[in-house]
Amino acid sequence: MKKIYSTLAIATLFLCFITPAKSACTANFTSSNVANVFDFTDASSSTSGSIFTWLWNFGDLSAPSTIQNPSHTYAVCGVYNVSLTIGTTGFCTNTYSTTITVNSGMTGSFSSTSDTTTGIAIFQGSPLGLNVDYAWDFGDGNVGTGAIANNTYATSGTYYVCLTVSDTGGICTNTFCDSVDIYIATPACSSTFSYTDNGSGNLTFQVAPIVITDTYAWDYGDGTTGTLPVSLHTYALAGTYYVCLTTTDPLTSCTSTYCDSVTAAGSACAVSYTYIDVNGIVGFSAIPPSLTGSYSWTFGDGNTGTGVATTNTYSASGSYYACVTLTDPFNSCTISYCDSVVTNITGIGIRENETDLFGLLAFPNPTHIQLTIEYSLSKSSTITIELVDVIGNKISEQTLSQSAGKHQTIINTEKLSNGAYLIKLSSEKGNSSKLIIKN
Repeated sequence: MKKIYSTLAIATLFLCFITPAKSACTANFTSSNVANVFDFTDASSSTSGSIFTWLWNFGDLSAPSTIQNPSHTYAVCGVYNVSLTIGTTGFCTNTYSTTITVNSGMTGSFSSTSDTTTGIAIFQGSPLGLNVDYAWDFGDGNVGTGAIANNTYATSGTYYVCLTVSDTGGICTNTFCDSVDIYIATPACSSTFSYTDNGSGNLTFQVAPIVITDTYAWDYGDGTTGTLPVSLHTYALAGTYYVCLTTTDPLTSCTSTYCDSVTAAGSACAVSYTYIDVNGIVGFSAIPPSLTGSYSWTFGDGNTGTGVATTNTYSASGSYYACVTLTDPFNSCTISYCDSVVTNITGIGIRENETDLFGLLAFPNPTHIQLTIEYSLSKSSTITIELVDVIGNKISEQTLSQSAGKHQTIINTEKLSNGAYLIKLSSEKGNSSKLIIKN
């Protein structure tokens, strides 16, 4: 019996020592932040020895910290559960957890690599996080999602790629855009072609260069095909056809395809066009202009237009397949011409009816007899006003010394050919431009 009492006494004494230790230390902390950088301050207390270990978990899958008062930067907006576990020299441990909200924005960016053979580009988005959504615009009309995305470009060129990152909680979002250069190496067996219009819809096509061991396959764009390096083809109807030549080298298994627009007149009807791009606003001019026909346009982005000269505003950089159709009842014919149009939007640019560096306005637009240019100067300046056509030829130029304030300048457009032109205004302050149409 005496032994039993002794055992109970020892057990009671042991419980007296260990029970207080469970509540003899309390973990706690406070936090403050500037942008997404959080400073955490330990506010823990202990009556069971001194605190000598701190273990912080910041809730964003980053490495824990063991310093007493750490600082931590969050890359992604969201709500995070932060915990602090302390340990004392008296063998007491305690954990405190609370949530923080990161809402001061986040900055997206990306890197990319591309294959010069296939045109496949691989994009890596940033910041990385489990609670981040990624939306890609690859600049060629294609889109994608995910932190790592890929896109296959059809042609070499510079594309304006945008990445939008947002947290899944809907707290922050950011869009980052940059130019990406894509180069697709020309295959060793590449060929092009030229053609001669013999009249009445009869065309002669010739491969360049001609290699004896290569084979050739023609798609004349009207449902017919051919295989000769020099071939004669007759189109039943006048129009513009998209002709493709596929070259194959059987010795190396190399294959390449070259395509281009070909116009078979075959009648009094003939049409093509020129264009000028001003930051996504593209002016089109049909050539040669017809006095008896009417024109309809498809711009390759779902928009349409009419008239011998017209404009279209593209929403994204890229290559578009635009077509003009001439309907001429006098000559009893209809003919279409299609070609690729490349537009480059480099950020916030000049748009119709918006002000710019000089508050530049041009009206009426489209113009006929005369065009009024309106602009404002913040100080006395020497300015130059240029009128340029779609292939870069300078039509007119004026140099004026103007005082500060609002000014108007009249440009005679009565003798201009119908089409798209560019008004350029420049001074020591910079330059601005405006697309105009002459009808």
